[in-house]
Amino acid sequence: MNVVICCIEDAIYGVRLAARQLDFNQDSGNFSMPCIMGDDWFQKVNYVPSPPASVVRFIEDTALVVFHLQADAEKFEQWLTRANLEVEHGFSTMQG
Repeated sequence: MNVVICCIEDAIYGVRLAARQLDFNQDSGNFSMPCIMGDDWFQKVNYVPSPPASVVRFIEDTALVVFHLQADAEKFEQWLTRANLEVEHGFSTMQG
């Protein structure tokens, strides 16, 4: 899926990243990605941004995540990049 990250503070800032899967719990503000480790299929990589994202929308295979400040958008971008690496590593350890 594609993840588009932008912010209200700087209308020019915008990043598009690929992710295997991104989930969002609106009640807790938690973003998560399933992360298989070996034969454990129930692990997740989690991130609860503070302050929370201003807007989160899923449209087909694209997620739009908007933060008020660019610094918060950049933190989310860094987490998503690290989470993608962790998920890919997890898939390399998959058994069965």
